[in-house]
Formats: sequence, structure tokens, C-alpha cells
Amino acid sequence: MAEALQPICSPEYAVEHDLYGKPENINNCLIFHDSQACPETEHYDEWDYWLQQSDNAAITARYQYTFDISEAAIQAAINSQGIALGRLNLINSTVKAGQLVTPFGQPIIAKHSYYFVCHPDRVNQPAINALIRWLSHAVEAAPIEQ
Repeated sequence: MAEALQPICSPEYAVEHDLYGKPENINNCLIFHDSQACPETEHYDEWDYWLQQSDNAAITARYQYTFDISEAAIQAAINSQGIALGRLNLINSTVKAGQLVTPFGQPIIAKHSYYFVCHPDRVNQPAINALIRWLSHAVEAAPIEQ
């Protein structure tokens, strides 16, 4: 299952730092990293990837903080403490509720996806098949919104 990434912050933080449509203003913001986003990468790789893919590679965030739990970064963004890089599948409801905004337009598709992993000897077991079917239906019912 693909995942999309997009910078997120509170509506108040976006207004205070003049972020709507102005990613260059990230330079004056505190950005939050998730050190556990992908175990085989550095904590700043996702932000670097987003900056490159969104044609903002020249931006250098001066103020940074690293969390080891993504929920803590999201909560800090909700609390108007900075900008986190959110996974849309995980933050859509918070954005729809108005607690977070996505001030820079379209999300980008992440380098990494979600996979179902199972031992080959168990893949044909009824319970495993039922779980795979349920996961497939859940993913199809909730596509990435762009």
C-alpha cells in the first residue's frame, strides 16, 4: 500500500509563520523529524525527500527537533510547536477535524510502502487469507486522498 507525505501544522502556526503556499518560510520554523519512520534511513531523510520531490530542495530548515515516536511529532504540530511531516493515511482525520492543516499543496508519494508479510507455509491458511482479504478491502476503501 502506497503512502503519501505532506507537511502538517496547526492552523495557527501556519498563519503565524505565513506558510500557506510559501514553503520557503520553513526556514523560520521548527521542523520535526521522526527517527523511527524507516529503520534503515537517517532521521532527516524523509524531509530531504519531500523537499526534493516538491521542488524545494534549496530550502534548509534551521530549527529541527527529532522524535522517536511519530505520534509525538504529530501532537507537537497540533500544539502549534512546529511542522511535522505527516503520513496522510494516519493524519487524514485530524486534518478533516481542523486540528492540522497542509499548507503547501499536494502530497508526495513516499519512497516506502506498507507490506503484508507472512511465512510461506502459512499463506494458505483460512485465517491468513481472511486477514489478507480484509486488509485489501480496507485499503481499497480508503485510497490516498490527493
